Amino acid sequence: MDQQKKVAPTLTYVEKGEGFQFSAPAYSYQIIAQRMLDEWHLNEKVMHFYVGVETEELELRSWLSGDAAVVAQRERLLIESVHSLSSDGLQFLINQITAPKITSWLPSTNVMVALASVSKDQELYALLWKMKADGNINSELDRLGHQDSEFAHQQLMVASDNPSLSQRSLHLLSRYATTSPQVEEFLVGKMRNQQQAKLISDSLRFYGHNNWLQQLMQDNPSITLP
Repeated sequence: MDQQKKVAPTLTYVEKGEGFQFSAPAYSYQIIAQRMLDEWHLNEKVMHFYVGVETEELELRSWLSGDAAVVAQRERLLIESVHSLSSDGLQFLINQITAPKITSWLPSTNVMVALASVSKDQELYALLWKMKADGNINSELDRLGHQDSEFAHQQLMVASDNPSLSQRSLHLLSRYATTSPQVEEFLVGKMRNQQQAKLISDSLRFYGHNNWLQQLMQDNPSITLP
């Protein structure tokens, strides 16, 4: 294929103008060959990644360290491939993040979100919610906030312990206050804090739970709104 890149094109097109004539290749062997080489190299990298994971030989921290451009490419490869990993391969990667007793390194938030959302690993989510909030974390929070499931509710509760995620988490949880006893109990406990009571009550009204909020206030006289 490297030789193909050197082949001169035999087909050309001619464009004529006032006082000049311009000819150019109708198509470029060099461009086609380069694209094929790029695709082959990419497939080779994907294969190396799969083999490294499935044979439990890939060291995630070192693999995601070094030159920024290489790391960015590898992160994209991991994120695009994570759905295709075996359950054992996926757990192998997760264990490298969650097993250390002292967390000295974490992948980027986009890698963390990809691994957590596919695996639903609670330890991985616990680490994710402790990371500095950014667009990737906020997007995952919103995704979970639109899932009416016990697992999603639990993750929103855990995320609310992070001050930078607390407001959004409590707002999203308020949607399910009338349908989930677990969420109701959690929000009532949070509303004993006057500042959070204001936030949650506004969110309950936003979701149309006005009557439920009035009954809640009657049943819990210790809760006061500012």
